[in-house]
Amino acid sequence: MPISVFCVAQDTITELQRIMRARIIEPGIEVEIPVNNQATISMLSGFSVGFSRRGGIFYDEPVVSFLLAPGIVLSYKYFYNFQSRVERNRRIAGNSGNYFGVSFRTGFPHIIRTGNFAPVDYFSFNIIPTWGMQRALGIFHLSLALGPGIYFNTKGDFGYSILVARFGIGIDVTRW
Repeated sequence: MPISVFCVAQDTITELQRIMRARIIEPGIEVEIPVNNQATISMLSGFSVGFSRRGGIFYDEPVVSFLLAPGIVLSYKYFYNFQSRVERNRRIAGNSGNYFGVSFRTGFPHIIRTGNFAPVDYFSFNIIPTWGMQRALGIFHLSLALGPGIYFNTKGDFGYSILVARFGIGIDVTRW
């Protein structure tokens, strides 16, 4: 008499996890820690990378610009669909889910600057209410965060952005 066994490792994970990630796109190290069964706090220490290309139709010579500036991002994420993902047997490993939250970003003076980027020789601060989603595919991690933002810096500038978009790809180094 044949016996079949069906096991799904995903079923053992029913709550948010502590995770350390090495980010490749939006480079840096991120640590995400649950504060309750539907929310996490994450801290990303890494670099902001900027690319720009001007040229072609409206400019005589193409100019490619590059900027690399260190920064720290502290985020609160409330996973509004986490429990429904558990109930529907959707993937939740690596804190996969959609969330609302707020991010606080501190930017430091640039390390590398080429082309037309203005010098970043000051500290900047951003507050961004966000909607986001993150997914884990094995050890790989994908994330997207969108929202309006306000910023200010040590030069006295203040402003806003209608849309701030952050996209990240990384590897989960450890989950516990």
